[in-house]
Amino acid sequence: MSEWVMFDTHRFVRDLVAAGMAEAIAETLAEKQVELLTSELATRVGLVQVEANLKAELATTNERIAQVEANLKAELATTNERIAQVEANLKAELATTNERIAQTNERIAQVEANLKVELATTNERVAQVEANLKAELATTNERIAQVEANLKAELATTNERIAQVDAGLRSEIAATRVEVAQVEANLRTELAATKSSLIKWTVTIMTAYTAAIAALVSALARSLAG
Repeated sequence: MSEWVMFDTHRFVRDLVAAGMAEAIAETLAEKQVELLTSELATRVGLVQVEANLKAELATTNERIAQVEANLKAELATTNERIAQVEANLKAELATTNERIAQTNERIAQVEANLKVELATTNERVAQVEANLKAELATTNERIAQVEANLKAELATTNERIAQVDAGLRSEIAATRVEVAQVEANLRTELAATKSSLIKWTVTIMTAYTAAIAALVSALARSLAG
């Protein structure tokens, strides 16, 4: 259900370093990016599991409904068979003798009363099954609503964590940039001091060389004059 894109950490780090970022900072950013992608994948896997559980519960409910429907059909078929049997018996008795008509009528009335009682009982059972199914459906809807609310809460929590991680990364990046700027300023100061010292040393050496040459020329001039 979820789509996962492979994250090339080496290429990520290489691109950042090429853009001028320190390698250690680039590697830290790559690790944080992998953690974010892993967290998102775990959340999607959790959603897939919840969806599978809901489908399984719905399938179980449908099976129970089908079972109840099959039982009702079987009971109705049995009742119809009993009615057909009674009717056949009545016809056979009527065909056998007219003297038993009154008795047969009484038996028909009794059978009719029994059928009415059985039908009333069947109607009560159907009503009870219907009420149970409605109650189970209401419970299932409540559970679905609860699961939906939990998923929304988990999603909100995940979004908050992502926002916190993003804020933390931005803060770390800003601090790192400040440190880099400070190091760069210190290096510039040290370089300027080094240049100044080198110039002073060069001037001193040149002054010493000039004095030595002047003394040498002066000595040479005196020697020539003597």
